[in-house]
Amino acid sequence: MKLKGILISILTLTLLLYCQSFGAGLQDKKVVLRSVDFPGNHKEDGYWAALHAGADGKVYIGLNTEGGGHAHFYIYDPAKDEIRHRADMAEFLGGYGKGIRTHAKIHSKFCEDKEGNIYFATGNMGAGPDEVDPMSWEGGHWCKYDPKTDKLEDLGLVAPYRGIYGMTIDKDRNMLFGVCYGGHLLVHNISTGQTTDKGRVNLSGRTAARTLVCDDQGNAYGTFAPDRIFKYDSATGRVIDLGIRLPSDPTIYPRTTHLVKRYMRAGVWDDVNKKIYGVEGGTSILFEFDPKVGKEGQIRALERLLPYQHSKEVRRSHYATLSFTIGLDRKVYYMPIGSMESNDCNKGRNFFSWVGQAYLITYDLETGQKEILGRVFVEDGTRVIGWLNGPPSGGAATGTDGTIYFCGFVKESNPELISTYLGFEYWGQVTNMPARLRLLIYKP
Repeated sequence: MKLKGILISILTLTLLLYCQSFGAGLQDKKVVLRSVDFPGNHKEDGYWAALHAGADGKVYIGLNTEGGGHAHFYIYDPAKDEIRHRADMAEFLGGYGKGIRTHAKIHSKFCEDKEGNIYFATGNMGAGPDEVDPMSWEGGHWCKYDPKTDKLEDLGLVAPYRGIYGMTIDKDRNMLFGVCYGGHLLVHNISTGQTTDKGRVNLSGRTAARTLVCDDQGNAYGTFAPDRIFKYDSATGRVIDLGIRLPSDPTIYPRTTHLVKRYMRAGVWDDVNKKIYGVEGGTSILFEFDPKVGKEGQIRALERLLPYQHSKEVRRSHYATLSFTIGLDRKVYYMPIGSMESNDCNKGRNFFSWVGQAYLITYDLETGQKEILGRVFVEDGTRVIGWLNGPPSGGAATGTDGTIYFCGFVKESNPELISTYLGFEYWGQVTNMPARLRLLIYKP
């Protein structure tokens, strides 16, 4: 009897330690990222994909003002551990102080050519007070930055009243590709300065492709809802709708083709495997697309890059972020937004305005192993947070030395530094989670 009691005690203790270990592994893992503040306290409250680690070792970042205002262009120098404010885009492009809608956003990834020049495009996408005529904004501009001379150049209008979402570059042919707010694919010839409209590839700005990827043959790929892929064929200059489909889950709530579902939310060309890796918007399904297999290419689902979720609601409804890159260690680095340990901060709020915490997840392209590194904090213990089921911010890049860069919202208690209260403040709903944007740095 005494032996039985001892065995039960040992078994109970073992189970308790296992549960604690399991709980710690799943619920309490933390990863701490270095953070660097943006100078000037411009209070930008939006950030969408505009992050690039250049061949020169510097990091190029674009921040937005969602409610109407100015987009800002920054450069981070790792050698000095310093961010420099390079330009207020509304001032640079001549819209400041004229009582018109301004260049409030850089909504596209930065692109780099073979000479090391950096390209991006501005946007507005409806940002601005109702009292200011939306038609007063002329449209976004293609922009070029030369790091060697520190020269920022206006390359001209993208399209009347349109700004760019997804953007990529064909370095061999000096061609920029962008999907504009109206859902059209625009091709800009850098050498001639001419922009060509290749027609509508998306239904509207709400469903416009947020990501474009160019392969090593100069073909550009994007997606349209639900689950479909379009291709710009560099050999013919034609745009083709492919028959193959993205892996997705149409049963995930809400079952809709709204912008938050069933398209390539983020993606990159991998020059090692010669394939595209991307994440689907509604379920964060990681997929591999080999464009050279067969007539149209081949797609393979690899893994769901979802964090463990505290709430039942979050497990069935998720929106992928743009924080997606491949490291020099052959791992995908992805930062989604997941549950808090407790959702007390969201009580009484509409579910689609909930705030969550960032997680860091990796997927090893060589072994196929997924690892949840944990909830993301910065050095002082403050959380990295974001919209849980609305449009979360995001972007990621891999530096020349293997450093992984993100940009995200960090909870902020100083009222002088708060840029936004997460929860669609500019859509009329406000949660109680004050935040500001910081550059985030992770060294694997």
